[in-house]
Amino acid sequence: MHEIIIFCFISSTISYSAGYIFLNYLAQLKIDYKNNITIYFIYGFIFISFLSLLINFFLPLDKNVNSVFGIFFLFFFFKILKKENYKEILFYLLIVTFFSSLILVVSEANRPDAGLYHLPYTNIINENKIILGAANIHFRFGHTSIIQYLNAFNLNYLFTEKGILIPQAQVIICVIIYFFREYFNQIRTSNKLFLKVFLFFIILFSLYSYNRYGSFGNDASSNIFYILLVYEFFKLNEIKELKLKNFFNILYLSVFCFTLKPFMLLSFLFPLTIILIYKKNLKVIFYNRNFLITFFLLFIFFLKNILISGCLIYPQKLTCIDNLSWGNKFSAQREAVLGEAWSKDWSNFKNYNQIHPKNYIENFVWFKTWTKHQFKTVLNKFLPFFVLSTILGLFLRIKLKKNYINSKNDLKQNQILTVGIVIILFSLIIWFCKFPIYRYGSGFFGSFFVLSLSCILTNNINNKNIKIFNNLKFVLFFFIFLILIKNFDRIYKNYNLKYVDHPWPKIYSFTENNKKKEYEIVKKGDKLLFYKVSDGLCMYGKSPCTYYVEQKINMKYTNGYKVYYIIN
Repeated sequence: MHEIIIFCFISSTISYSAGYIFLNYLAQLKIDYKNNITIYFIYGFIFISFLSLLINFFLPLDKNVNSVFGIFFLFFFFKILKKENYKEILFYLLIVTFFSSLILVVSEANRPDAGLYHLPYTNIINENKIILGAANIHFRFGHTSIIQYLNAFNLNYLFTEKGILIPQAQVIICVIIYFFREYFNQIRTSNKLFLKVFLFFIILFSLYSYNRYGSFGNDASSNIFYILLVYEFFKLNEIKELKLKNFFNILYLSVFCFTLKPFMLLSFLFPLTIILIYKKNLKVIFYNRNFLITFFLLFIFFLKNILISGCLIYPQKLTCIDNLSWGNKFSAQREAVLGEAWSKDWSNFKNYNQIHPKNYIENFVWFKTWTKHQFKTVLNKFLPFFVLSTILGLFLRIKLKKNYINSKNDLKQNQILTVGIVIILFSLIIWFCKFPIYRYGSGFFGSFFVLSLSCILTNNINNKNIKIFNNLKFVLFFFIFLILIKNFDRIYKNYNLKYVDHPWPKIYSFTENNKKKEYEIVKKGDKLLFYKVSDGLCMYGKSPCTYYVEQKINMKYTNGYKVYYIIN
């Protein structure tokens, strides 16, 4: 267990250093985050993710490459300690280390997606520079997340492949810690009652929804970043005069949220709204270095998508490019329909073998089946938080009632709140119409409900001399205590289970012993194409790997790059 603690501390140090470099030297946003330095971890994840993606165009993210960059960030960290408050930095490093270590010990990796494509694609990144047509090997490689590049960066000579498990935990932990720090800052310095209420309930929702490592897939990371984006958007109410650095903060978070999960494309409505409300000069925005940086980040992400799948956003057929030798529009169209059908519970339709998935997803044929199965899952997941927060909301409203006044918010604040509700509600509608699985839209649910509750509770309430929020922080600490008990109990019950790389989460197989799998070699003549497994779970072993073989697939080398294509 001491190994997990040490590696988590070093990993968080690297992330902090990377974020500090990005914010102060590359982006030069110069936002005053002295009261919440957790933002450096968050931007560290963003910087490392895109740096890893850029490197992978030319080199595999192997131990040599990652170790060099890791050492650089560590050396720079000591430079940071000389000029910043080292006690505060070390405090947050220890907090991040403690909680990320706690949820990692004897946990399960995200099932089944970690075995299906999270770990296999991370393995591809570690062993290969970018593979053209990777989606022809396994369609899921076409819609992998930027977080796989963040994970891949953590393979080095010290961590070995165990390191790829750490970032997935620290992304969630750091966002929640950021919310906590913001809540305490709001209690101490702000008169914005709405933000205090919003933060209190959004922390509760985050603790409730994202406290188990096995649920930390691509969906959890993208959803909690969506919640972070929503909070940063509403925080603009505190700013008398919006500056470009505030706008670009929102834009960076939108870009990262989208690249975590392309379904989060609607995140870009937030920066667009800021331009419309505050009437920012587009010329000033376009000539700013941060616009060029965000444009470049999106460019390399889209270029990566085109190279691995032939589409800007896989598997959306309209974004696919014709006449690419590795492109496969037919596969993209098929997977788009199948993906939507499965998310709408096609497998539970009574005659699913007798209806084409394209017909199933049209005209709400799916709705009745969905209500019997997936809708129950949505209720089971969200209802406990709904009940708890409603009870706490009633208690809070009673306490705040004594401070009732008949006042109105300023125009821009009303615009921000109204537009925020519209954007989130619109996102929920799109989620329901396209991919109504709870884990895909938990951030939409949490944001919309907490936003609505916060508006109701703070309507026409005076914020002066309200001490209730100092007491409510003990409610938050109580929930942290419950999560600690839950995780310590899990560790106590499972710590004696022995398997390869114990007590780390399993990455080689989901068997009891976590031993590396047997891989079948698939060849075309004397040429090795890829590896194959029989149970569908490639895990982290040999790459590239798949569980099925497209009979018409072939591979060639072009300028030193592997290109997988379908023979016509």
